[in-house]
Amino acid sequence: MKKLMSNKVIQVIFIILILIVLDQGLKLIVHNTVASNDKLFTISNTIHIHPYLNDEDAQSMLPVAESKNMDVRVLLVLNSLWKDTIVLLIGLFICGWVWVIFWDLNMPKNPLLLQWGLSLVFSGVICSNYVDEYFWGGSLDYICIAFDKQVSISDHYHTVPKHIIFDAKDIFIWIGLALLIVYVFKFLIWAVKIDKDKEASQKISYRVFHPIKAIKEFILKNKLQEKI
Repeated sequence: MKKLMSNKVIQVIFIILILIVLDQGLKLIVHNTVASNDKLFTISNTIHIHPYLNDEDAQSMLPVAESKNMDVRVLLVLNSLWKDTIVLLIGLFICGWVWVIFWDLNMPKNPLLLQWGLSLVFSGVICSNYVDEYFWGGSLDYICIAFDKQVSISDHYHTVPKHIIFDAKDIFIWIGLALLIVYVFKFLIWAVKIDKDKEASQKISYRVFHPIKAIKEFILKNKLQEKI
């Protein structure tokens, strides 16, 4: 069981690293070709490929960084770190608690949905809150979908049509969230079905209202399974 879990974790980490490299590689290509040549690549009348650096957070935190004699990029990373740590701990607590309640009730597995969903979301968040903030000083977006070319915004590069501006990491997060929503939806359907099982329903109720005993039972039974 532990070996299987460790293999899954390694796979998720590997996928995350590949996606981060892909995201940053695309940024480097766009930055070095489009920005340096002062050209706007147009795919269609509404879709444009052009770098746009969203560094509003960096600009707003610049006075604080200067007062503390810190690199604003480091301050951005530290600011994201404590927020993401809280969210991660809450997420791990919820996932762990759900697992303690339902672990022996044949939950829907769907490992690919969960694996790819988490990999895509984590890679997008890491790129957005850490890699981009440190190496670019903000989010370097480059896919512009503009339905109204009269409305535009400017950054350190050029003025670009404004409507929807995003990059690969945003696509990772959107797809990842969609996969996780599908997984949760399947879990809820399963939970509604299993609630009709009297024995399973009583077991769930007991674990919800007796969390300490449920955790002890979970640890004890898993230890016994490892010995077997």
